[in-house]
Amino acid sequence: MVRITVSPDAARYLIRKMKRPNVIVYRDIFRAKRGSVFILRVRAADGREPGGQFEASDHAGVTVWVESEFLRQLAPGEGISIGLDRGLIKSLKVEMASERISALA
Repeated sequence: MVRITVSPDAARYLIRKMKRPNVIVYRDIFRAKRGSVFILRVRAADGREPGGQFEASDHAGVTVWVESEFLRQLAPGEGISIGLDRGLIKSLKVEMASERISALA
């Protein structure tokens, strides 16, 4: 089972900003000169549910949608953490294991 956590400050920020906050975690392709690599992306959407193969779970009033194929590739016990990156522009960040990926909310 994969653990998904949403930090309290990220949940408050999303609930304040949107009526029905949905967070979508999906894989994207990064193309470089030497080949392609899958990277993890995060996106916030107000009330829109993603089409396709996604699984939902509710955390602190925020619905988190994660791509089903990505969930199957994770090892049991691995976790996904969604937090708030406070900088010049507030953005959501996704962390798993030793990776840290940011995307604008």
